[in-house]
Amino acid sequence: MRPLIALPVWPKAGSVVKALERANEYGFDYVEVSLDYPWPERLKGRALEEVKEARAKYGVAVAIHAPWRDVALASPRPQLREASLKLFEECLGFASSVEALYFNVHVATREAWAIKGVKERIEEAALDSVKRLAGRARELGVELTVENNPEPLFGVPSMLKPLLSVEGVKLCLDVGHVAYANWLVQQRGVEAFKHEVAELEGWVKAFKEKVLVGHLHDYVAEDKEFQDHLMPGAGGADVERDLKLLLEAGCRMLLLEVHWASRKKPAKFEDLRRALKAVSPLIKPG
Repeated sequence: MRPLIALPVWPKAGSVVKALERANEYGFDYVEVSLDYPWPERLKGRALEEVKEARAKYGVAVAIHAPWRDVALASPRPQLREASLKLFEECLGFASSVEALYFNVHVATREAWAIKGVKERIEEAALDSVKRLAGRARELGVELTVENNPEPLFGVPSMLKPLLSVEGVKLCLDVGHVAYANWLVQQRGVEAFKHEVAELEGWVKAFKEKVLVGHLHDYVAEDKEFQDHLMPGAGGADVERDLKLLLEAGCRMLLLEVHWASRKKPAKFEDLRRALKAVSPLIKPG
């Protein structure tokens, strides 16, 4: 089955309504709205109604990428984790109000995990957070996905496995994040994770049929620099192979998470049209 394909949109783009219009014009199936501040706070009242009206008018669905800055779902400090959960539960309510296809989260903390006993407490906190969010998501009828991080902490299969064992939780598999976590271990010598990382094939083998969403983009991995979220063809990744692996994993929704038209030029809506044109021929209709 052909996956649904999404256009990414975040507050810098200016308008969810405009994104829905462009998605319809270009041939995308849905938009993934990233709730960076000041969204969703400013998407209330009349602004929310306009989003709903545009979604219906253009026949384009909405998915939600939860906030990931300033939040700490895996914090071993209960006060910080509780504040993050409160924010996420409010955002889940917003996701439900726009009938979101899914609600995607990053599970993270900035605590010093290398201190004895801290990593274990972080993993416990993360599991507790995901269980709570999964329960709320089920109540609201929203699919919950957890995305692999672009660093080893919750960016390796062994740390995602317990979270994906929670009832109803699916994986959002980001191909660039897989590559970046591996690059960090290799280039920065993160010894604690050297036997934990896996190539994309390993993720597919570990989580086949648990992958609901894929994030596809190009990336460049050099000795001293890594850059991802590039336009297909602007980096050195085998995008066609990565796409094939995502589909093999059972991915049913695909975000073209292109933030950069080239290594120095930020992407605009028109660049997303080019990305869709580049990727569409690689997907067999089904």
